[in-house]
Amino acid sequence: MTNSCLADTSAVLAYLEGNLRVLAIFNQSDKVYVPAIVAGELYVGVEKCRNPIKDEMKVSEFLSMTQLLHVDHGTALIYAKIVHQLDSDGMRIPSNDCWIAALGMQYDTPVISLDQHFQRIQSLPLHSISKKD
Repeated sequence: MTNSCLADTSAVLAYLEGNLRVLAIFNQSDKVYVPAIVAGELYVGVEKCRNPIKDEMKVSEFLSMTQLLHVDHGTALIYAKIVHQLDSDGMRIPSNDCWIAALGMQYDTPVISLDQHFQRIQSLPLHSISKKD
């Protein structure tokens, strides 16, 4: 997917908070993809927040500007390879992040994240943003 990015939950939250590096990457991308897994994580956050109506509107508005990606059989095969590689290297990461990485690899789209553990995944196209940016 040419000139696109796939947003991890941390990147979406940084975008909503006005992180300039994340804003620049999103603005330079022809398309921003969001895994259904990330949408779920965002809505879990809405359920936990103090102002769910306002935050749900922000999340829904953001998602309306993106394309949602869903897991399929091909994603599952890549997910299994990622988990096996991480297990072999003794470097596990959260399972949801393995699914997000699998979608990034499946669609050959760089994952944008503030979570540095994505760097442990071999051959993952990645926009790694420091939490200090």
